[in-house]
Amino acid sequence: MSDHIEILLIGKTGHGKSQLGNFLLQDQNAFVVSSNPESETHLTEKKTVGNVTIIDSPGLLDSKHRDNEHYKQMITSIKCLTKLNGILIVVNSQETRFSSDLQEMIKIICNNFNYETMKNNIGFVFTKFYGKSEKKKKK
Repeated sequence: MSDHIEILLIGKTGHGKSQLGNFLLQDQNAFVVSSNPESETHLTEKKTVGNVTIIDSPGLLDSKHRDNEHYKQMITSIKCLTKLNGILIVVNSQETRFSSDLQEMIKIICNNFNYETMKNNIGFVFTKFYGKSEKKKKK
């Protein structure tokens, strides 16, 4: 059994997937990150550092309405993976609802991947969790 870890990051545009990928790889330049409202990630990308591979996917609900294109490209890329250990769904903690887009994304994962294998390997990561004093500073 290999000790290599392969994790897919999915979520909406701007929720911090690429930044989380950089954090997990301990390489701030692995994936392009910006505060620009337009998506920086247009194709599913794979980066490996040591025994960890992170797969960063294009964001959902991007500003150019390319969700169908992104879904197809992402699923095609992911189905080629043979050692996927888990999926992290990246969610901005400032969102007040479990959106229909997020629900749709989870349905797509369940319909396109072996649910029995993945059901124990899907997690949520909440990003942009600011305390009141930090939020005021950012404004």
